[in-house]
Amino acid sequence: NILGHVVNGEMNVFSGVSVNAVGDKIIGVYAGGLKGIGSWLHTYEANNLGILDFSNAANSTAMYLDNARGDNQGIIKAGTNSLGMYGVNNAELYNNASIEAGNKAVGMYGKNAKVENNNSILTTDNEAIAMYGVSSNVENLGNIDLNNNSTVGMYGDNSNVTNSNVINVVGEKSIGIYGEYSNLVNNQDILLGNSSSINTAITGIYSNNGTTINNGNITGGDNTIGVYNAGNFDNFGNIVLGQ
Repeated sequence: NILGHVVNGEMNVFSGVSVNAVGDKIIGVYAGGLKGIGSWLHTYEANNLGILDFSNAANSTAMYLDNARGDNQGIIKAGTNSLGMYGVNNAELYNNASIEAGNKAVGMYGKNAKVENNNSILTTDNEAIAMYGVSSNVENLGNIDLNNNSTVGMYGDNSNVTNSNVINVVGEKSIGIYGEYSNLVNNQDILLGNSSSINTAITGIYSNNGTTINNGNITGGDNTIGVYNAGNFDNFGNIVLGQ
């Protein structure tokens, strides 16, 4: 089920409008292809200024972009196994307001895409991921709050991942920045809460077969791991952990 689909044009959810999705395999706003020269209301092909509430939908996508650009200036809520913003084929995803990711949901997901957070992404349930990139450029310029267990702030798979604002990690077994065969750069604060034991440790940066540069501060409570790295790692910041 697709609630709205535009090809080489523009689709907008206006301020004051709320779209509430209930069910399975639902797409809210689907934009395919770049729009041409003309008189348009906004810069991008898909624009949310209202509320896309998919918190009661499963396996669904609030905003789907295929070689198109999407801008969230409202509120997006992603439910179980769902995606807040999803982009493929050189899509561009911009969050300039609020995204909430529920159980096993992803706030912003890009494949061969540009994924950029300029405001707020937070988790509301376990195993959620705020930002996920596959062969993409992923950048956080806003705030990421991981409030639940087994969550990830920024996930890169063969991607360039850059954090330039605060990532706050509270849930156990959670990771601020995770990379597989990726280039990870942290320029700001990653704040880690306390874990009950080292077996449920919170980790600031986890990199496997990639390159990691830390220019920021990683501050952790008890039973935390600042950086786990299986690759190249350069640290120019401060890492301070508890017991």
